[in-house]
Amino acid sequence: MKWGWVESNPALLASPLKVAAARVVAPTVEQLIKILEEAKAVHPQWGAFFMLAALTGMRRGEHRIELL
Repeated sequence: MKWGWVESNPALLASPLKVAAARVVAPTVEQLIKILEEAKAVHPQWGAFFMLAALTGMRRGEHRIELL
């Protein structure tokens, strides 16, 4: 379109794909405690990361972690 090579924009005829909403189930308090303990046992920074995520309600894609 920009360079005049086509008369119409074929993307205007496309329909977006249907995406099913994922159902997210939060862990119980007991499950969360176990997750935090296991993460801390692997590496102290993992424990801190998961604690931060649990306390702030961090969503997928809102985190970045670098272990030393």
